[in-house]
Amino acid sequence: MLVALIAAALLRRRRVAHARARALQQAIVAGHQLADAAMTIPAANEPAAVTLWWRLIESHQATLTAALSALAQLPPDDRLAPALAEVSRTHDALRAAVATDRTLRVGPPTPTDEQLAYSAAIVRERGDALRAGADALEALILPRAVR
Repeated sequence: MLVALIAAALLRRRRVAHARARALQQAIVAGHQLADAAMTIPAANEPAAVTLWWRLIESHQATLTAALSALAQLPPDDRLAPALAEVSRTHDALRAAVATDRTLRVGPPTPTDEQLAYSAAIVRERGDALRAGADALEALILPRAVR
C-alpha cells in the first residue's frame, strides 16, 4: 500500500512538472511575441494597419493570458513566483497602454501627432518591460549552456 502511494505521488509530481514546463514555455514564447508585436505599432495615418495590429496584439494577449492561467492552476513554485508576478504585472501594464492607445486613436477628439507619438512610446516601453520579464523567467528555467 505504501509503495502504491509513493508511486502515485511521484507520478503526480512528474505530471505537474511536465505541465509547468509546458505552460512556462508557452508563457515565455507568448510574452516575447507580444513584446515584439508592441514594437510594431503602426503610424497614425494607417488605420487598416492599426486594426490589424490590434488583432495581433489581442491574439498574443489571449495566448499569454491562457499560459499564465494554466500556471496559476498548478501548485505554486516559490522560485518562479516573483518572475511570474512580474510577467503578469507587465502584461497588465501593456494591456492598459494598448487600451489607452486604442481609445486615443478612436476618439473623439482626433488625436494630435504628439499624442499618438507619446502613446506609441508608452506601448513600446511596456513591451520592453514585458520582454525583460519574460527574459527573467526564461533565465530561471533554462540551463546556462542553452541560453
